[in-house]
Amino acid sequence: PVFKSFEVRGNEVILSFDSIGSGLMSSNGGPLNAFALAADDQRFVWAEARIAGDTIVVSADTIANPVAVRYAWADNPSRRILLYNREGLPASPFRTDNWPLYDPEDYVPVNQLKPAVPDGYVQKEVDRPPMFQ
Repeated sequence: PVFKSFEVRGNEVILSFDSIGSGLMSSNGGPLNAFALAADDQRFVWAEARIAGDTIVVSADTIANPVAVRYAWADNPSRRILLYNREGLPASPFRTDNWPLYDPEDYVPVNQLKPAVPDGYVQKEVDRPPMFQ
């Protein structure tokens, strides 16, 4: 599924998609939980999302007037229940807002702690098959 458009109806946001194939589904049959919702204060909260025909309806108890939705908007959303079409193709991460992702005047880089390289480790090139167009 490819995000196409959204419409706000009361306290819900209805998302429409292209390339839905024969329908929408969650990755494991459970409730979708990779959607976040925000009001105009730009503070996102995890939202409830349900499949309604060919659309997704997103809402959150704490957001009375939603204005933006983000889907799978994380470094690694793999622990979430994601959106797919019935042919098995996943929806790409998307957002409906165009707010800045961070304030460059207030940005502090995060120091990423990585595990130490084990003694004797030698990096090897990955043997990959040739790519064809």
